[in-house]
Amino acid sequence: MLEDVRCTAATPEDRLESKQLAETLEHEMRALPVAMREVLALVGIDELSYEEAAVLLSVPVGTVRSRVSRARDLLRRRLLAANCAVHH
Repeated sequence: MLEDVRCTAATPEDRLESKQLAETLEHEMRALPVAMREVLALVGIDELSYEEAAVLLSVPVGTVRSRVSRARDLLRRRLLAANCAVHH
């Protein structure tokens, strides 16, 4: 019976990979232009709506939307590049 039960605890390798990903993400977030980093933090981390972020930053909602979109795209590309560099 026990052989049918899988262990779902993270392995040391899983924990190391998660730690490395978190460090890479933090590094790449700091490397974003300030305007992109601000909106991404407000919307993605602090979970503010686009409208709330716009009010807080005193910019139009469309500006928040475009900055978030560009920031996510840039961050995604940088993380993919970093991941490829690690695995090669």
